[in-house]
Amino acid sequence: MASLVLFIMIWRDLHAGKEGRPFFLSIGVFLTAYLGLGISLWPWLVPFAFTFRQAAAAPPSQSLLLIGTVILLPVVLTYTGYSYYIFRGKASMKPATESQRQWVWFLVLIFTLLATPIAGADKDESNASTEEWREWVGKKVDVDYRACEPAGCVLVRGAPLKEVTDEAIVVVVNGSPFFIPVYMIQSVCLSK
Repeated sequence: MASLVLFIMIWRDLHAGKEGRPFFLSIGVFLTAYLGLGISLWPWLVPFAFTFRQAAAAPPSQSLLLIGTVILLPVVLTYTGYSYYIFRGKASMKPATESQRQWVWFLVLIFTLLATPIAGADKDESNASTEEWREWVGKKVDVDYRACEPAGCVLVRGAPLKEVTDEAIVVVVNGSPFFIPVYMIQSVCLSK
C-alpha cells in the first residue's frame, strides 16, 4: 500500500514539473519493496531451507564487508548525487515519436522472450524420488549432494532422516537439523 501511495505521489510530482521529490520518492519505492520482501520471507533467507542465521557468514567476513561498505557507500552516493545534479533539467516532456515507441516495444518483446524459460527446462528430476524418501523418515540415510566445496560434492553418512518435503529434506547431523534443498541432492540411500 505504501508503494502505491509513493507511485501516485511520483506521478503527480512529475506532471507538476518537480524534479527533486520524485527522486527521493523513487528511493522510497525500492525501500518499501525490499522491506515487504524481508517481512514476507522472515526468518527464511532461502524459503523453507535456510534461515538468515544458518546462512550468515563468519564474523571476520562480516567485519570486512562492513569496512568496505563504510568506505564505498559514501563514494557511490556522492557519485549518484553528482550525476543527478549534472543532468538535472536535461530531460524534456515532449512525447516520443512513433518510431521510438516501436523500438521500445520491440526491446520489451526481445527481453521478455529471453527471460521466459523454455517449457520443461526448470523441472528437477531429483524430485521423482521424494515419495520413496518419505517412507524412510526415521531411518538412517546416506545423502550425496552438491555443495560449495572444493571437491564439489558432500556425503552425509548415517544421518537420521527427520522430514521430507517437495523442496528439501531434513537430516539430523550432530544433534541439529540440517536442511538440504532437493535441487542439490545427487542421491539418497538407506545406510548399511
